[in-house]
Amino acid sequence: MFVMRQGLVENAGHRLFVLLGTITLLLATAMTIGVIRFRSYSRLFANTHEVLNAITSLEASATRVENSARAYFLTGDDTFLHEFEEGRNTLVQDRELLGSLVAGTDQEKPDFARLSSILTERVRHLSDIVGQRRNGLAVSLPAGVHHEEGVRLGRQIAQMIRAEKAHQEMLLAQRRSRRRRIENAILAFCITGALVSLALVLVGMRSMRNDLRLRDQAQEALRKSNLELERRVQERTASIQQANADLQQSQNDLRAIAAALERSNTDLESFAYAATHDLQEPLRTITLFAQMLQNQSAKAPSDAAYYLNTIVKAADRMTELINGMLEYSRITRDQFEAAEPVDLNDVVAEVEENLSAQINESGARISHPPLPSLPGSHMHLTRLMQNLIGNSIKYRSPDRPCEIKIEAHRENDHWAVSVRDNGMGFKSEYQEYIFGMFKRLDRARAGAGVGLATCQTIIERYGGKIWAESEEGRGATFHFKWPVARAKSSAN
Repeated sequence: MFVMRQGLVENAGHRLFVLLGTITLLLATAMTIGVIRFRSYSRLFANTHEVLNAITSLEASATRVENSARAYFLTGDDTFLHEFEEGRNTLVQDRELLGSLVAGTDQEKPDFARLSSILTERVRHLSDIVGQRRNGLAVSLPAGVHHEEGVRLGRQIAQMIRAEKAHQEMLLAQRRSRRRRIENAILAFCITGALVSLALVLVGMRSMRNDLRLRDQAQEALRKSNLELERRVQERTASIQQANADLQQSQNDLRAIAAALERSNTDLESFAYAATHDLQEPLRTITLFAQMLQNQSAKAPSDAAYYLNTIVKAADRMTELINGMLEYSRITRDQFEAAEPVDLNDVVAEVEENLSAQINESGARISHPPLPSLPGSHMHLTRLMQNLIGNSIKYRSPDRPCEIKIEAHRENDHWAVSVRDNGMGFKSEYQEYIFGMFKRLDRARAGAGVGLATCQTIIERYGGKIWAESEEGRGATFHFKWPVARAKSSAN
């Protein structure tokens, strides 16, 4: 709408400007033609005025010549003779001047030629009379100056001069009138041109103001459009960034779910294996020895006691496996959402209290510098440290006192914690095997083989990692990394 209105205003202003410019051009052309005609009539007017003056001067010269000739004839005074000669020369000059003035007009040339011829004849006639008087010839006045021929020539000269003067005066009046009309027309053109020029200037100024106003409005509209476009671009960019962030979060959640499914599948496989092998083993033993006890019931009581003892041990082993499975099952079902700071020093003190019987029996010594606080659950950290310390006590060396050292230091966004002992150790090829479900290197020792698997599950659920380093006969070190800040995706 704004562009359409701007186009209509600009077209109307341009049409009016072109119209006024055309009128100005026509007025300028008319003024130019008028000036040219005015100059032409001014030259004609000046020429007519000069012709009229020349005729007057010619008439005066002719009268002077005739009067001086008459005075010389009557008096014989040489002064008049001299005056006659000067007047004759002046008459010749005036005749030539008049001839030059009328040379450009074809209508006046015949009249001038006849007047010039009569003047020449009259001057010749007067010169003859003056010559006779100078030679002493007596000529009567009637037969001399006022000779019939002289009277006729003088009358013709007077009539022709009067007629020419009347004609020139009429031309002078006509040309003066025409020149005045042209002057009035030029003046009217000038006034009209001034008014049109003023209107043109006003229209031009108005058009310029309209153009400036429209330009300002267009610039303001463009500025608002740019701001709106920039705002939309920012909103679109923000929405795209949010969509990317949501997509990234969804991908992280999917990866976490996939990892959880993989762990769940691994756990299910471990449980399936345990159900088909480890849990069935003590059952087979119990069944076997119960049958043997049944078949050998008539034998010595010592054999029966042996069989019964074996059955009891197998049942105890079955109980340990079931308890280990229950513990691992509880860990996998826990919600790992709490992330409150837990002082590791308090956790180790609580573990020492829980394992006080084993520590006193083994004479184990546990040492550690001040330990940090880790984000997580107090129960999970207690179970983690109790399994690691209990594992070091269980697999202590019989050749030396059991020593356990716990250390922790910061590594970027993780806490690196290590539990080092001087126990029996294990071969390096079992570094991953020992974290499996119901995996034991020494089956003669008590335990269900789920402690290290439980440790691995807890640490991985909090976004950490656990591994072991050992040399057989020289002890083992269990390392794990615990995030400084709880990762959001690890809670599921």
